[in-house]
Amino acid sequence: MLSALASAFPKRPILLKDKTTNILRILALVLVCGAAGVGALVLSWSKLLPGIEIDRVIAKDVEELPSSRQAAAPSRTASSIQGKCKSTLFVLQDCDISLSYRDGKGASRTREISMMFLDLSVEDYSVSPVRSASNHDLVSVDLAVDTLWNRIGVMAFIVLFGLGMLAVTPVLLVKSLAVRRYVREFSGQILAPVVVTITSQTRVSGNNQVHYRIDGGTGSAKKLHTAFGKQVPFLLRPGGSQALGLTLPGHEFVFLLDEALTRLDISDAERQAIRDARDADAK
Repeated sequence: MLSALASAFPKRPILLKDKTTNILRILALVLVCGAAGVGALVLSWSKLLPGIEIDRVIAKDVEELPSSRQAAAPSRTASSIQGKCKSTLFVLQDCDISLSYRDGKGASRTREISMMFLDLSVEDYSVSPVRSASNHDLVSVDLAVDTLWNRIGVMAFIVLFGLGMLAVTPVLLVKSLAVRRYVREFSGQILAPVVVTITSQTRVSGNNQVHYRIDGGTGSAKKLHTAFGKQVPFLLRPGGSQALGLTLPGHEFVFLLDEALTRLDISDAERQAIRDARDADAK
């Protein structure tokens, strides 16, 4: 099959067209990944961690904040709670609560509580004010204390996600620039067809992410990845895993071709000749 396809390819230098190697696109992708990592860490550090630290202390000796009926001096204990919770995918609850109260000296205080936890409940939450029995200046709501470990787990996941995104950002930049260099090196050369094995295809934001492998003669395999936009690889047989790419003799990189052959600067007649060679061998 490969010999028939090789004979159908133009025996002249071919320009390659790959929008995914555009430097602005690469930088935008890297910035998005980096911003996601920084944003996750900032969210954890500035919004989630402070509340967890306070509620962790309260949880050691939590008691209800006396209501107006229970308190000897109602003006020193009266409190009001306002807030709302937003649910994401019916699992992640993101709550912002404003707790107004009077401290032991009768001064008005307000604590803003931000928390995220996992819960399948779709009903409204009922909350009550609580405080530390040993330090009455530390005030919270029972929901925050009851979900403390849940919140710690969610924050830990967000931190790991942020660190992971920051770790992958320089790797993504290096690999993307390497692919860009290879494509620029290949473009305008006389390239040879080569068969690769598609290992996986994943849709990410509408774009097809293709992973493929070049099998070596000694059993080794070179693993590669490319962003294909909305296109699909040029498969040798419908539903198969083998696809067609182009390379330079002795080079480890393979430029994967799409089904419409739009990544090559060739004529429509040349594209049709390549398809006819593939279809004739597939029969």
